[in-house]
Amino acid sequence: MIRILTWLLATALFAAMIHIAYVLFAPPYEMSRLIGQSIKTAGINNFSVLDADAQELILKESSGTAVAGLCPFDLAQGSLVFDAALPDTIWSFAIYGDDGKDVYAINEAQAGTNRFRLTIKRSSGLIQSLLGDNGDTGAANDSWTTTMTSRRGLAIMWVALDDRSLRNSYAETIKQSSCRIESEIGSQKPEIRNQKSEG
Repeated sequence: MIRILTWLLATALFAAMIHIAYVLFAPPYEMSRLIGQSIKTAGINNFSVLDADAQELILKESSGTAVAGLCPFDLAQGSLVFDAALPDTIWSFAIYGDDGKDVYAINEAQAGTNRFRLTIKRSSGLIQSLLGDNGDTGAANDSWTTTMTSRRGLAIMWVALDDRSLRNSYAETIKQSSCRIESEIGSQKPEIRNQKSEG
């Protein structure tokens, strides 16, 4: 009986260790893979709409259900400015750090517009992060800025494809988006263009 209990305890402990290892290491490993493959496809600090094959390879997302674009970035030289252009349909936009955690996420209902500018800055450090200096992580508001502790990350734009025949049209709209590094961002509020794109 003691031998059975010992084996059960050892099995439970092993399972717990595997789970902890996955939680601690799999998201950063997976994000490292995503960033690496994205850089090969789009280049660093550059936005690219994925073709069907690349989308399925990198994001594991069927090209029949969505159109996706991404921008792998490195904040070593300054802040990232992302100008987004999206079709008038269901979409989401998210920023991930290289640790796999989401830094910023927004969708069409929260944004209220299909064209916006988001600035991503490197946070001052751990203390500021703990004190709440993590930008506007919810719905878009009048600051349109977020900060992150990671230097590298990935911006992913996802647009629902309710009709496969709209893929090219949606892709053309999304291709108007861009991301770039600016070494110094002015203190003025970013321009927000509240226009609905035709989609």
